[in-house]
Amino acid sequence: MTVRAIIGIVVAVTVVAPLAPGQDAQKLKRVSIEITEKGFAPESVEVTKGEAIELAFTRKTDKTCATEIAIPSMKLKKPLPLNETVVVEVTPVKDDLTFQCGMNMLKGKLVVK
Repeated sequence: MTVRAIIGIVVAVTVVAPLAPGQDAQKLKRVSIEITEKGFAPESVEVTKGEAIELAFTRKTDKTCATEIAIPSMKLKKPLPLNETVVVEVTPVKDDLTFQCGMNMLKGKLVVK
């Protein structure tokens, strides 16, 4: 088998990976959240219990301490580069989900219905 054939197989397997059990082929609902001088906008978002969503955070200012996003219940922290969207996938299952800046000064919430 040639190197070109092996590369073709690797690319095909990577691009056409099967869906995991229970994974839907539909796009996830995306919730866009901007970080401004006033904090998270919107600060509170209603979501459906058990529905996987994408939270798309975009920091629009350098005038806050929100240079990273933290979701304590998921033990998640990610940097928030200026004017770049950072996507976090979550599936709220029972309680409301709090997100915050890395210093815990700015906060937002997913209200689970």
